[in-house]
Amino acid sequence: MNSLPVRFQVTGVEERGGLMYVSGRSLAGEHLPRILFIESHGTASHPPLGSIGVATPMGSNRDQMVCYGLEKPGLRPTGLGSGHKVLYDADGNQMYIGNSKVTITAPNVEIHGNLKVIGGGITNDGVNCGKTHVHGGVVTGGSDTATPH
Repeated sequence: MNSLPVRFQVTGVEERGGLMYVSGRSLAGEHLPRILFIESHGTASHPPLGSIGVATPMGSNRDQMVCYGLEKPGLRPTGLGSGHKVLYDADGNQMYIGNSKVTITAPNVEIHGNLKVIGGGITNDGVNCGKTHVHGGVVTGGSDTATPH
């Protein structure tokens, strides 16, 4: 039995019993069924078909393989700075951590729960709407104020 790691391409994905399993085909053409996909605690993903990974048999048993390092060619963001990190999906959404900030790129962002901003300001389309914003047209009484600036 061969107990060496093997590079493979994902041909199927299955969730069962709270675990993720993938099937694939090695570069040599070997069919690799039901490989346990291991991720770090606190992360979960559903790898796209065609992703590339490395599978390793448990001991010399190729019927009990685990894999890690699944990545779909062409989807991985490029140009990351040294020490930077990006979380991304197959639709192009990204959370980039680097250059002393976190940048979220997505057509819509939802936050479920309370949002608390400590320090710094908040802007929306270039308009300051944080704690240092001011309003014009303030009149004592029940009148509405002008938009912040």
